[in-house]
Amino acid sequence: MTDSQTATDLYQISGYTIEREVGRGGIAMVYLAVQESLQREVALKIMAPALTSDPNFTRRFLHEGLTVAQLNHPGIVTIYDISVVGYQHYIAMEFLKGGSLKHRIQSGLLVDQALRGPGTEYTPSGCRGAGICP
Repeated sequence: MTDSQTATDLYQISGYTIEREVGRGGIAMVYLAVQESLQREVALKIMAPALTSDPNFTRRFLHEGLTVAQLNHPGIVTIYDISVVGYQHYIAMEFLKGGSLKHRIQSGLLVDQALRGPGTEYTPSGCRGAGICP
């Protein structure tokens, strides 16, 4: 993506409006988006276009979404949707405010502090309530 391009220029996924990038990894970019049908914020993880031609990467990416979708735990985000539209492989999941655990630790917080929100004791439900679950 060049400086003059935005995520909405590059990615058009029906049913979602992409707001901004919130993370990036080796396989995918994560965007804050709005799921239009339910008017809720979601984290939209979109596989890097350069990797979509490799069946091993696409299989691993979709398997990750299917595996996480089977789990039900307060410390794990909820998966809302997994799909492929054209060449775009994506996973729509619960968006947790407060930044990633990695970012919170890099900002100088100890791990136990990073797992807690302000005034929140660490428990799995407190973690989710603070919007900072790993």
